Amino acid sequence: MSVISFHARSAQSVSSSLLESAMSTGRGFVLQWLFDAAARFAEHMRRQRAMAELHALDDYHLKDIGIARCEIWYRVNHPQDRFQDR
Repeated sequence: MSVISFHARSAQSVSSSLLESAMSTGRGFVLQWLFDAAARFAEHMRRQRAMAELHALDDYHLKDIGIARCEIWYRVNHPQDRFQDR
């Protein structure tokens, strides 16, 4: 397990316990919104890092893993879509 996934899982368990206690006091809506915003921001930052790492590769290495430079944004933002072999 990587350090990043460990921190993400531990933060997730802490946030869920905080959310449960806030729901019982009636402040759950605001905390849920904050946790959702934090999750969206974390996902955005993960995608930005992935795009930066791929853009740092030269064309030879991108071709080696089967990605054209013009496909980086799409591949990072649509990981569930698979391109057919060309």
